[in-house]
Amino acid sequence: MNKKPVFLIFIILILFLTCSKKTITSPENVSNNSDTFTYTPTNISTNTYTFTYTHTYTPTFTPTPYGKIVYSSNMDGDYDVYIYNISLQTNVNITNNNSSNTKYDGYPAWLYNGTQIYFVSDRSIGFGMDIYVTNDDGSSQFEKVGTSADKYYPRPGIFGTNKHLFYHKYNSTSGKYEICAWDNINSKEVVVLASSQGDYQWCDYNTYANKIVYASTTTGYKQIYIANTDGSNSVMLTSNAYLHTQPKFSKYGTKIVYSADSNYDDKGEIWIMNTDGSGKTRLTYNNENDRLPCFSPDGYWILYVKYDSTNTNGDLYLTTINGGQEIKLNLGFSNTNENCPDWYLY
Repeated sequence: MNKKPVFLIFIILILFLTCSKKTITSPENVSNNSDTFTYTPTNISTNTYTFTYTHTYTPTFTPTPYGKIVYSSNMDGDYDVYIYNISLQTNVNITNNNSSNTKYDGYPAWLYNGTQIYFVSDRSIGFGMDIYVTNDDGSSQFEKVGTSADKYYPRPGIFGTNKHLFYHKYNSTSGKYEICAWDNINSKEVVVLASSQGDYQWCDYNTYANKIVYASTTTGYKQIYIANTDGSNSVMLTSNAYLHTQPKFSKYGTKIVYSADSNYDDKGEIWIMNTDGSGKTRLTYNNENDRLPCFSPDGYWILYVKYDSTNTNGDLYLTTINGGQEIKLNLGFSNTNENCPDWYLY
């Protein structure tokens, strides 16, 4: 009997069965955590498949806070500016560099270079609260903006231009707060936003978005707005019938963090939203007063001030952009008021 045809049929049968099998492998670089990978054969003989892939990734680690924070505190008796290095856990007073300085130093803000700081001081007696600059070691302190009106919350703008830095000031004639910019070309103050109908305060500028964000009471309840640097094309981002205040941009200008009295109890909770006003998310849920928030450099952490029941003493706290746990920064002091923090972003 000729065995060759039988042998050939056997070989063909093996090849057919082998080709009818398909090895299903998951996509490259996909974690096994929270992944689903399913397939449904639609025609086995032609070896075609319909795939459904769903991947939900949950980070398995929490980014460690890093960098340096500038803030003001009365821990030495009078208000001074301090720098807290998170990695080194060092805390240094940089404005009380001589015994004669017993005036108020506060509202600090990092300049883009990370080695200088704006702050407000009343050390020029008779001239109100003026804006000063200092190196981060406390050296070379000098007055940058000195006018008769009290100025607050200086923030770096577009360096070397007529929007060199932003701040708000109290207009004693109108009895309202105005947002101003310092014209570094002509060495003069420029009023950006002002109205007899309400206050403009808490202006923050972002270099990537090239926009300002601020709080205003011109429509009744204090709301948050975004606008061009000259105040034009203003868009209201919040509208609830309670106070919204102290907005700050994230590093790349895609998010805004702010404080809002969303419990209708005159106590702030921390919120974030996109710069178009969408995606509003509440981060803190408590009966305390949470104010003055800002982002970490990586955008994962939110730093803010939690005030006690008397609103006289504040402590610095952290939470994440997802909310939940609140972590108190251990600065080594108690029964003092820490406020106006600014986290160096660049």
